[in-house]
Amino acid sequence: EAPSGSMSGSEPSPTAAASVVPGSAVSAQLVRGDLEISATCTVTYVDPKQLLACGHPILQSGPVSLPMTATEVVATLASPLNAFKIVNTGATIGAFTEDRDSAIRGVLGAQARMIPVHITVNGQGHERKVNVEILDLPALSAQAMVVTLYEALLQTNESTAETSYHVTGNIRLDGYPPSPLDLWASAGDLMPASMTAALLAGERFSRLYSNGTRMGAVHGIDLHVEAI
Repeated sequence: EAPSGSMSGSEPSPTAAASVVPGSAVSAQLVRGDLEISATCTVTYVDPKQLLACGHPILQSGPVSLPMTATEVVATLASPLNAFKIVNTGATIGAFTEDRDSAIRGVLGAQARMIPVHITVNGQGHERKVNVEILDLPALSAQAMVVTLYEALLQTNESTAETSYHVTGNIRLDGYPPSPLDLWASAGDLMPASMTAALLAGERFSRLYSNGTRMGAVHGIDLHVEAI
């Protein structure tokens, strides 16, 4: 089933999937949209329905639902301490469904379930919008929301040591009315206000998301931030 609120261009591309062979690079997207966080692996096996990659886990999470994309490796930076690749993620080709000790498994043509996050930042007459989707995974969803909000605040000209933030909005849960958010992060505290605002919003989201009595899915997060 396709996730509600999916971003345009997120539908799997059969053409891109056909180009993926053993030795190709593929990426698992934890955050996608105006901000992207991805993990990249090398494909080891492909058949008409699925592929295996990495040869090791990436999150050690077992069952997952993460967008799978074709990927272009731009450069490899060799280092005995921490070698890594610089990549460009490409078209969506399916979804990763398993993150196991021996490999990660992706299903070609499948769609991952993501949580839409919409952030509007206002300050000094300017407005900036950040729209992303974050992974739906108990171990990382709250952290992904924190990183997204923090980056959204840093990428404005109003992000200074003297800036305070007023965050309002809601978290939409299946079967419940929207749960409101209303919090302040003041300049001059021990922690930068941008980080405080992101951590407070992440804590409120985590209380709902990790609540053992929650039965329905999280449909989305809508935030409005006033920079003061």
